[in-house]
Amino acid sequence: MYNTYHSQLWGSYGFSDAFNLTKNWWDTDDLGIDQGPIVLMIENYLNVRVWGRFMQNPDVQNGLQRAGFTAVAGVGPPPAAAADRLLPCAPNPVLARAALRFELATPGRARLAVFDLAGRRVLELLDEQRPAGLSEVPLDASRLAPGVYQVRLEAHGRIAVTRLVRLKG
Repeated sequence: MYNTYHSQLWGSYGFSDAFNLTKNWWDTDDLGIDQGPIVLMIENYLNVRVWGRFMQNPDVQNGLQRAGFTAVAGVGPPPAAAADRLLPCAPNPVLARAALRFELATPGRARLAVFDLAGRRVLELLDEQRPAGLSEVPLDASRLAPGVYQVRLEAHGRIAVTRLVRLKG
């Protein structure tokens, strides 16, 4: 999130309090109190110690038992889900023309746009229903100033991003 949305999400105290990518909305408030749980979540992700310590508490165990929860010996891995994906721009760097390719796991609405590094949409390439499978959209890069850009695919409530470099041609 930091690399992709730095200019919109990052404030004086870290990430903004809230955002909605589908509405292109970014909260202007930075709440420092939100940073504490983030640090705990990162630590838990790295070594599961926070969860282990929490689950050792007798009050937590008693509450879970009273709520009807039972111990689970183990859980198998989740099934692999097919995902939409945005392939790298070809060629990259771009002089005049390029092809942008993406693959949808299931049919649905797809939006493909080019953004500058400040997060401003500079080209809207596609906003329509697409079938499942591979799609290719031509890019006329002569409409872009030389620089680094992000290509963003929005489909099925998810966003995929890749970068492209436009060379002076």
